[in-house]
Amino acid sequence: MESEVSESQDSVVEIVVEGKSDRVFFNAIANRLFGQDIESLGYEIVVAGKDRDVIKVAASLATKTGKEVIVARDYDEKSLKDIVKSVITTMKGMGFKAEIVSENTIKISDTESTIRVQPLGLVGDEFLASIGVKTHEMEDYILRLMEIDENVKNWFGIDLQEIARNAKKAGLSFNLSKSRGLVELSAFTKEMSSEEFIREVINRASVYNVKLAIGDLMTIFTRLQKRMS
Repeated sequence: MESEVSESQDSVVEIVVEGKSDRVFFNAIANRLFGQDIESLGYEIVVAGKDRDVIKVAASLATKTGKEVIVARDYDEKSLKDIVKSVITTMKGMGFKAEIVSENTIKISDTESTIRVQPLGLVGDEFLASIGVKTHEMEDYILRLMEIDENVKNWFGIDLQEIARNAKKAGLSFNLSKSRGLVELSAFTKEMSSEEFIREVINRASVYNVKLAIGDLMTIFTRLQKRMS
């Protein structure tokens, strides 16, 4: 299991994500909204390496005393309740007492640590449904920005629905039922890596539209704002 943990001793909240593109996403959002990397704002990004390892890594971190951990895991085809239940099951399997204290927050009484579940993705988004996205993940926010931000649209220059149709006709091997596949395809057309493309879209979008696109994910960044005040 691959994991990456920064060495900052000042970090209080640890955000556990699946991959390096998620780290790029969180850092790009923090830079766009606050002008700093997320790690320099009192957070640590922990890359679990695989989707199934996100909860395992978060649970392991919560076995330490007084930790605050955020599980930033893609929705995929699961619900918030499903993910919370997985965290509870994992903690109990490790021999720790865990209880739900709010819809998305779990308290580990043995260590006084908390795990907050923040699923990534825009479940129920009509635009994403219209372009064929069926499972939800971090890249949903990038597609949403590509739809609502005029500066991003002008830079990209191609309608997402058109590019999806052209890819299918050309038989390109991108999974277009997932937003990740559409982001990979969009990056391919701009001769960029997915990480570069994610960073570029966020940097080109207005602050207003970034906040609008990420929706309830703003709760994480609101906490960052409080840390800076």
